[in-house]
Amino acid sequence: MVDKKDIIVCLSCDDVHPELFWGLKNKDIYTNIDNIFKIVDMFGAKFTLFVPTNWNNQFDITKHLGWFTYFPKEHFEFALHGNTHRNFEKNLPIEFFDKSKSEFETDVLKSIQMFKECNIEINGIRPPGWYINSEQLDVLFGLKCINYMGLHESGSKPIFVNGKYIVPVTFSIHEDYEIKDTDKVLFIHSHIFDPTSNTDNTFNRINTEKLINFFNKNKDKYNFIFKTIGEVTNGTMF
Repeated sequence: MVDKKDIIVCLSCDDVHPELFWGLKNKDIYTNIDNIFKIVDMFGAKFTLFVPTNWNNQFDITKHLGWFTYFPKEHFEFALHGNTHRNFEKNLPIEFFDKSKSEFETDVLKSIQMFKECNIEINGIRPPGWYINSEQLDVLFGLKCINYMGLHESGSKPIFVNGKYIVPVTFSIHEDYEIKDTDKVLFIHSHIFDPTSNTDNTFNRINTEKLINFFNKNKDKYNFIFKTIGEVTNGTMF
C-alpha cells in the first residue's frame, strides 16, 4: 500500500451574495450555490466565500441576516469582497479603482461594520477585480482585523508581508492542473455566477464535474485536507 501525501485544499468563491443565482438558495431552482454544496456533501469540503456587502447597491447584507444561516460554520467562512463591487460615483466597473486612500479606508471600514452587524467576524479580503493600489494596500496593512488578502499572485504558497498573508491562486476550477511535488496547499478559485460576461471559472455544472473529477483522479495518491483560507493563514505552517 502506497502512503498518500497530505495536501491542503482551500476552495474560494467570489461575488457570493443574497441574490438568486448568486448565492441565494431556492428549493425550486437549481443554481450554482447548489453546486458548491454538492462539493461539500461529496468531499466534506470547506469554502471561503468572498462577499460584497451591498452588491450593486441592491443587496445589503444587513437586510438579509437569515441568508448567512444557509452556510454551516463547519464548512464556510466569509471574507470581504468590497461593498458595491463597482464604483458608482465614477461609473467604473471596479469598485476601488481611482479611489483615494481615505475613500478606500471609509469603504472598507463600512463593510467590516456591516459584517459585524450580521454577527460575522471576517479576517480576509479579496478586492473586486483583484485591483488595489499601493496606498490602499497600506490601509489594509494597518487593519488589525485583516489577516490575509487575496491578490493576483499565482502559486501555492502565501507571501507574508508586514504581518499579513498575500494569498495566491493555484488554479481556477475551469483549468486543468497537475499537482506538483512542491505543492503543500492548493488555492482553488472560482466565481459564483456571471451572466453578463464570458467568465469561465464560474461554479456551473460543467466546472463542478471538472472539480469532482480532479479530486477523484488524485484521491489514491493524495489525502485532501480541506480548510478555509482563514484557517490556513491563522497558523504557523508557512
